Amino acid sequence: MRKLFVLAEHVNPFENSTGYYWFSIVNELSKRFGVVRLVCPRNNRYRILPDVADGFEKTRSIDNVDIFKNSSNVHISPVANGSPPGVSSFAKLCGQIALTIRFVFAFLKSVKDGDVLICGTNPAVLIVILPLIKKFKKFKWILLIHDVFPENLVPAKILSKRNILYMLAKRYFDFVYATADKTIVIGRDMRDLIEKKTGRIDRTVFIPNWVDPEDVFPISKNETFLVKKLQWEEKTVFQFFGNMGRLQGINNILAAIQKVSNKNAAFLFVGDGVMGSVIKKFITEHPDLSVSHHGAVSLEVKNDVLSACDVAFVTLEAGMLGLGVPSKSYFSLAADKPLLLVAESESEVARLISENGVGWQCQPDDPDTLAALIDKICELDLTEFRGRQRALILSKYTKELALNDFSTCVLNELAD
Repeated sequence: MRKLFVLAEHVNPFENSTGYYWFSIVNELSKRFGVVRLVCPRNNRYRILPDVADGFEKTRSIDNVDIFKNSSNVHISPVANGSPPGVSSFAKLCGQIALTIRFVFAFLKSVKDGDVLICGTNPAVLIVILPLIKKFKKFKWILLIHDVFPENLVPAKILSKRNILYMLAKRYFDFVYATADKTIVIGRDMRDLIEKKTGRIDRTVFIPNWVDPEDVFPISKNETFLVKKLQWEEKTVFQFFGNMGRLQGINNILAAIQKVSNKNAAFLFVGDGVMGSVIKKFITEHPDLSVSHHGAVSLEVKNDVLSACDVAFVTLEAGMLGLGVPSKSYFSLAADKPLLLVAESESEVARLISENGVGWQCQPDDPDTLAALIDKICELDLTEFRGRQRALILSKYTKELALNDFSTCVLNELAD
């Protein structure tokens, strides 16, 4: 009988959206197909507001073995963590290499020809190695794609398309994606790109991100901790929630904020990343503007945080078409917040907005147009959007719908 393996760097549903998705996937597969052999790091550390009313953040550690203690069909092979948070880029790379080696050794201990492996695109070093292992271990490989390498290094301004390292990396990663027996993508724009990279239309399946509506639900904005703390009850609050990295278009947002004329506009940033210090510096240099920054919080308090706004920012750098789909879009929709998207008009979230009337879209790198759009939104009666976003999640983007599609994809590989 074929065995089913999952290799995942994040499986803690309270840590981040990646952990949220993989926890749900592993549990669902264990219910439908019996034993799932999960290889994952032993511990995860994450920040949490222990009591939303007090506003103090702390770091908590939880063992991933304990997360699945009620799932008898999930057999965990825990490995040591990679690099700790807050280290240099070189140390992170070393940590990812070490984590990948541990993953591979744990996997090779029991994998047989014909078994099925499911993993994501993180750690990136892992998917570099798997095609080589697949040459002597004839397992089937399902790859869930959240990031597309090395194309995402271009908008991050790490490499240019003319760089020889980029061209070599692209050639190899095209081979990597083509080696997978099935690729699952989370955006229609991503599907177009992956099909072009691999030349295999028949191997690519589109399954959008999802939210369990029982996990994420609306709370009145004025009842949330952050809005009360900031005394922004009468403001039109635009919130950026999540990772503040190089690909999130932070500089464009900050440039637009300076050009907004409506004094009722307020801007809340919740999260951390390499651009967090840029936001903090901006706030210090512009004390007259209604801008506030708060560090990363656990998904345990997601409802209070996601509801602390009138409009949710979803932003990407120019050039990110097909390279990623921000999962926070779906969390904010479940919290019944319209989206203000800054990304190409052909992107997955732009299509979602256009097809369902749940927000607005603006091209990247155009702070003047973005500022004008923010001013326009501040003049609208946003109560007209009430219920629309939540209804969309309930009809098209639930956990049940997505996991049914995911399970069908796995079943086809197990049966083939």
